[in-house]
Order: sequence, then structure tokens, then C-alpha cells
Amino acid sequence: AAAATVTTDNTPVITPEEEAATTVTTDNTPVITTEQEAAATVTTDNTPVITTEEEAAATVTTDNTPVITIEEAAAATVTTDNTPVITTEEEAAATVTTDNTPVITTEEEAAATVTTDNTPVITTEEAAATVTTDNTPVITTEEAAATVTTDNTPVITTEEAAATVTTDNTPVITTEEEEAAATVTTDNTPVITTEEAAATVTTDNTPVITAEEAAATVTTDNTPVITTEEGEAAAAATVTTDNTPVITTEEAAAATVTTDNTPVITTEEAAATVTTDNTPVITTEEAAAT
Repeated sequence: AAAATVTTDNTPVITPEEEAATTVTTDNTPVITTEQEAAATVTTDNTPVITTEEEAAATVTTDNTPVITIEEAAAATVTTDNTPVITTEEEAAATVTTDNTPVITTEEEAAATVTTDNTPVITTEEAAATVTTDNTPVITTEEAAATVTTDNTPVITTEEAAATVTTDNTPVITTEEEEAAATVTTDNTPVITTEEAAATVTTDNTPVITAEEAAATVTTDNTPVITTEEGEAAAAATVTTDNTPVITTEEAAAATVTTDNTPVITTEEAAATVTTDNTPVITTEEAAAT
């Protein structure tokens, strides 16, 4: 414990283990150890000795310029010319330099920030409602559907354009907008989507038929359009213009009659069926008891 030991010239002998911050040499300069927090220690020219570990944001040198560490949040720190020292991690949107132009970080939401000429700094995510000096909005891809430019022509996004109308009243139709079947163009011809077109009628009253919904649909000449999938539609009762039924393979056609009154016999149900000359048609499966 040599702190109190004095040599002939009144300079103390300091051991490495001591905390020497309060120890003074002959020229009033402290002896600083590596472990000390020397932020409050002052040398003869009033410049602090800063250690790497310190938070020096509040430390001031002789010319009033702070010593900033990388880790500090220095947004509130001001240098002699009033320009803030900005760290990468800060949200500097509210920080103003001497010419009133904000320093914007990449991560910020800068949509509401205004520069000296009143033109906003727009971020990609939030610009939809932002207006520049000539009143033309900066449009983002995600939010532009309801946005209107100076000539009243909307900027249409792919996702939201189905109900949007341009200046000449022609709608912009997107592939995704299956609800566009009821949309009408300037000549009153609807734009039909594949999924919902079955009940849709064009200008000449001929319906557009989808594969899924066509079984019960009738065209202008009253001939039904039969789809492969609609085997369950009981087409035996369906009648064409000449009154001849359209028979599906799956149907029970035994009771079906053609124009010459001869029945159409299916393999599965023919055992009890009688032809025009009263001779039954016998199937292999049912012949034993016949």
C-alpha cells in the first residue's frame, strides 16, 4: 500500500494495483490506470482522457466538440456548428441540421419529414398519401389503387384494379380479380372471367359458358352444352331442338325414348328391357333367371 509513501521530491510511488485517479504528480497531471474510468479526470489543458469503455457523450473538450463513441446514441449531441453527430443505429428523423434539412436513416419512417423546399422525403412503404410541391403523389406499389394524379388518371396496382375506372370509363381488369364478371366497358360488353362467366351474357345475348357450369345452360338455338364433368346432370331429360334426348353413359337410359320410339339401352339395365319386336336384351350378369 504505497499510496502514502513519499519520495524526496514529494512525488508518490504508485503501485499498478492502486486507483491513482486522485494522485497528483509535480505538474498536476494525474497518473491514469487502464482500469479507471477517467471521464471526469482533467489534464492541464482541460482535455479529458477517455477510455474505450466510457460513454463519452457528455464529455466536452476545450473547443466544445464532444468525443463520441460508436456505441452511444449521439442524436442529441451538438457540435460547435450545431450539426448533430448521427450514429448508424439512431432514428434521426427528428434531427435537424443548420439548413433545416433532416438527416434520414434508412430504417426511419420519413414520410412526414419535410425538407427546406417543402418536398417530403418519401419512404417506399408509406408514400401513398404523400404529396409533392406540384401536387403529384408519390405512389407505392402496394397502396396506389385509390390514388389520383394531376390529370385525374389513377395509378392502378395489379392487386386492386378491378373496380378502378380510368378517364374514359374503361375498367382496368386484373387476372386475380375473379369478381370482374359484372364489370362493363364503354360499349357495354362485359369482361368475363373464366370462373364466373356461366350466367354472363354478351351483346348478342349468347352466353359464355364455363366447363364447370355448362350442363344446364342453353344456347340461342336451345341446344344444351354438355360438359364431361356433368355426368350427374341427368341429361336423359334434356331435350335438343329436334326433341332427341342427349344420353350420358352413367344414366339409367332404359326409360329414354328416341324419335322413333326405340329405347336406348344401357349395358347395366337392359335385362328387363324389351325392344320393338318384344325380344328382351339379356345381359351376361342377369341372364340366369331370365
